[in-house]
Amino acid sequence: MTKLHSLALVLLAGLLAVGLPACGGSKKNPFGKRSTGEQTDLRNVGAVEGPVQERKFAEPTATQTLYLLYLRDKQNRPVQGVSAMVLVQPPEGLNINQPRRKTVVAEMPSGRDGIAPIMSEADGKPKWAWVGGKSVFPPAVYELQPAVGGQTVKMTLQVPIQPVAKLVFTDHTGMRVPNGIITFKPLDGAGSDVENIGDRPGGSDNYGSTKRSNGLGEIEYPRPAGRYALIATKENGSSRLYAIVNWNGDESKPLEFTLPETSMTEAERPW
Repeated sequence: MTKLHSLALVLLAGLLAVGLPACGGSKKNPFGKRSTGEQTDLRNVGAVEGPVQERKFAEPTATQTLYLLYLRDKQNRPVQGVSAMVLVQPPEGLNINQPRRKTVVAEMPSGRDGIAPIMSEADGKPKWAWVGGKSVFPPAVYELQPAVGGQTVKMTLQVPIQPVAKLVFTDHTGMRVPNGIITFKPLDGAGSDVENIGDRPGGSDNYGSTKRSNGLGEIEYPRPAGRYALIATKENGSSRLYAIVNWNGDESKPLEFTLPETSMTEAERPW
């Protein structure tokens, strides 16, 4: 192969890499890149104090429907950095915590104005809004108007913002516990101020309480202050720990736990 042919192949590969989208990529939203230059700080989820100017968005075409989701807290303040999605069907069971990708039209975090703008194909079919992510508990689902061409649908959604409890797990040797099976559920009315917002299925305080720790043995739960029952095991179900946790809502201090060498028995469960 000549140097000229080699150079042509390299240039062709580069053009393909730039011009062709990757298969199985994330859902696209035309407002993913904001013309306003505003940047949403996803690390700073919460209400925005003071007056905020509302952004302007392009009008939908005859084949599009624009959903403007106005995310607000109990005091009707804009909430920034919250993940919002428009879905083709409401999530069921544990999918309420993270809707299945094939049901997602597009997703967008809310900006400082508390608005999550999402464009949908105008297929005339019903849609649902999902609001969740860090600091949001419980995740909420709302029914939206069907996607009709050329329409802008505005809807105000109350977002349940909670402090985030960070739990850290080690085993009896001091090593972190990756992929641990963790349950963190309320006791004695803890979380009683968490309202059944939106069309969340079930309505139980235990909903979404069981998760996996990450590779560093850490896990986060957005929860109000209160008393919680903790059940934690290693990935294979061994070294079970039972504990009652009195959490004061202080996000600055992680809650650290050590799993026993031998699993605790039901008789040793403290509640």
